[in-house]
Amino acid sequence: MNLIYKSFNTEQGDETFTDCIFIWNISKLLVYLKSSKKYLYKLNKVQYTNLITSGQSVDESKIELVNLEEPVIVIDYYRGNLLIDGIHRVRKAQKLNCEYIYAYVVPFEEHIKFLKNRTDFDLMIKLYNEFKL
Repeated sequence: MNLIYKSFNTEQGDETFTDCIFIWNISKLLVYLKSSKKYLYKLNKVQYTNLITSGQSVDESKIELVNLEEPVIVIDYYRGNLLIDGIHRVRKAQKLNCEYIYAYVVPFEEHIKFLKNRTDFDLMIKLYNEFKL
């Protein structure tokens, strides 16, 4: 896969997510996703309970405060579908036994544009090519 890295400025206050290997700029990705509704889906219960959550911690006090109408962000990751934003919404949906949850499901070619640096970008392409072939 031949994609070109294009850097962007991470600004103070931008939300980021790391899976202990890569860092995504969630704030910039959300702006992009909200301007393009083509990645918005309803994930059924089986789909959202099988997401990779990468050991994300959950603050139980926040679960009741989250809005399930706000989509979570799921990316096509080299190991499967990784939840990079919305762990509290997923936990609330599970607690309420919801049939589905709204999610932006972002393909590899799109989410890789929001990695924080060139090193992450190059490594992600290498891993994707190794595991997806």
